[in-house]
Amino acid sequence: MRARAWVAWLLLALCAVGVQAAAPTAALVARVENEGTGYRVVAEGVVPVDRSIAWAVLTDYDRFHEFLPGITSSRVVRTQGRTRWVSQQGEVRAFFFSLPLDVVMQVDEEPQSILRIELVSGNVEAMNGEWRVSPAGPGASPGAGADSAQVRLSHNGFYAPRVGRVPRVVMRAMLARQVQGVLDGYVAEMVRRSRPGAGAAAPAAARK
Repeated sequence: MRARAWVAWLLLALCAVGVQAAAPTAALVARVENEGTGYRVVAEGVVPVDRSIAWAVLTDYDRFHEFLPGITSSRVVRTQGRTRWVSQQGEVRAFFFSLPLDVVMQVDEEPQSILRIELVSGNVEAMNGEWRVSPAGPGASPGAGADSAQVRLSHNGFYAPRVGRVPRVVMRAMLARQVQGVLDGYVAEMVRRSRPGAGAAAPAAARK
């Protein structure tokens, strides 16, 4: 009886995580679907900031750990032309489950437009995708004035963690929660930097 009650509680909690991950008030909302042995992640939305600010945040690899949840270390380890190799460490968590993250990614940049990401090495099976940055028309973002700077962001990626003993339904919920947290972190930092006098460094509270 206790086992059934525990399972029912877990499923209810996972449903709550799914709803939270897809909160309609977020500027960027993640959608996570099963695909083969991994998960397809798609997100799109409009952020009320200048395109250059959005691009600066998306490519501020050495500071990701300052404003993205779950990332404890991030640094560029090699640069060649418009290609960066980025080393990242962190952890994906939900309830009493956690998975460490330790990867090196190759990021190819088309300035102010596209980021293409490919896994080079690490403790995941796959982590590939792209970001697209494009101008958004006036009024595309709720609450933004006709003259406000706005940018449309879209992300499409495929992720296949090494889940070990974590149930697939739990892994999907963990990934949805982590991805939405990262998207929210990007948007919050973009908005913060758009304010007059704001610098590139995140406030101390965001680094804790």
